[in-house]
Amino acid sequence: MDYEEFPLTEDLQRLEGSDNLQKIQKYYQPYDDVSDFGLGVYRVTLDECGQPQDMKLVYANEYLHRTYVMQKGQTYSDFIGKSYMELAEGTSLRWLDIAYRAAWLGRVIHDNIYAAVVNKFVKYTAKRAFAPGYVLFTLSFIEENPALEENLQRTWKTDDAIVNVARILRMPEKMEHNIENALAELARLLHPSNLYIVEHKEVRSCAYEWAAPGAELVKHTVGSISVPLVHSAWTRFTDNGAGAFLKDVRVLKGFSEELYYYYADRGVHSLIVAPYYYRGQIRGTLLAENPLPDADLDAVRLMETTAFFFGEELRAGMLLQQLDYANRHDSLTGIYNRNAMETDLELYSQSDIALGVAYIDLNGMKQINDQGGHAAGDSALCVVAGLLGEVFGKSSVYRICGDEFLVLQRGVDRDSFVEELAALPAQAERLQVSLAVGGQFVEHSTNLRQEMKLADKAMYEDKRCYYKRLGIER
Repeated sequence: MDYEEFPLTEDLQRLEGSDNLQKIQKYYQPYDDVSDFGLGVYRVTLDECGQPQDMKLVYANEYLHRTYVMQKGQTYSDFIGKSYMELAEGTSLRWLDIAYRAAWLGRVIHDNIYAAVVNKFVKYTAKRAFAPGYVLFTLSFIEENPALEENLQRTWKTDDAIVNVARILRMPEKMEHNIENALAELARLLHPSNLYIVEHKEVRSCAYEWAAPGAELVKHTVGSISVPLVHSAWTRFTDNGAGAFLKDVRVLKGFSEELYYYYADRGVHSLIVAPYYYRGQIRGTLLAENPLPDADLDAVRLMETTAFFFGEELRAGMLLQQLDYANRHDSLTGIYNRNAMETDLELYSQSDIALGVAYIDLNGMKQINDQGGHAAGDSALCVVAGLLGEVFGKSSVYRICGDEFLVLQRGVDRDSFVEELAALPAQAERLQVSLAVGGQFVEHSTNLRQEMKLADKAMYEDKRCYYKRLGIER
């Protein structure tokens, strides 16, 4: 029987997610005497984020037990049901990634891999067993071939490094923390003087950087080289824009002396460059300066693959920033909105600081809309938001509903705040808008919400007086 075509009985397929080890083992017993390949079934568990967390062996045939389990000096019963992460003891995490893709994503995977537990290369097939979450592994040794083993070991170690970096980036920590740790892991394998990510926008900027002890940071210099020049260089010197190892940066001199001296003047003699893309355009680059990669690593493939993961992480971070901005800012005026106000009120109420509080309302909003349309009303609201930002600081101003604004000003004393508030109506009139204003200086923000009611009441009184002067009943 070909180990890649191992059958599944109908009875076994009906187990559907069963954790009954005895049942699973019973159905595989007819294959215990298979003598030329190992067969094992694992249950793959996930964490709260749906990522592979561990796997546990639920069945191993005699060959697998004899070849792999006994290498650890354990009995069969000791090995069955135990955590792979505990038993692996630092060996390749790639096995867990392979098991996850087969058990949960339904992939059928055929490949060669180095098995550290027996110090040999094996060929294997991994596919879903009888239910989602279970993987069937079949394995056999590859006949000794030094050239093949060297190539496979290089591939294995590189793939394992890629998996490790990807796992670090998926950790449930802050994005910044994960990226810094992932760069440190890459640096451990590549031994560069500097390892950094450059984002390509209007100008180049260093998003994250790792530097060896004594090495100067590059974040203050990357912007001196233009984006179009770098794009042209990396398109030319990389393998179809994927990645390249420039073992002597003098190759850059014939292309651009500016680019060559940028590196040479800082003592860079070699460079691995790996661009990352979005919608077909270079969006950034992962660079390793003066690398001394481990000999059994494919450094270029490691860089170009992890560059993709870094790029995706940065793009996800940018989208989260945009969502956070939209959640906290008014789309019309660009100042803070009611969501931001509620968050900041909670923060200030738990602190004990002095604040200037003011409610401001745009008078005559209905008349403005009736005479000039909603575009005129929107323009007036933007004028008011701009004025309040200039007077109190943009970070102190919130649009809390249609034509009503709130000011929560920190770092100001009572006299200055009262003076600013008193001058506000005249400043508004010069901009051809009228404001109703009510303010209160709060000595202790623990009483903030109560004091805000007084400011709100004063604003409505000012608004009532405005309409009374105009002879308008409200």
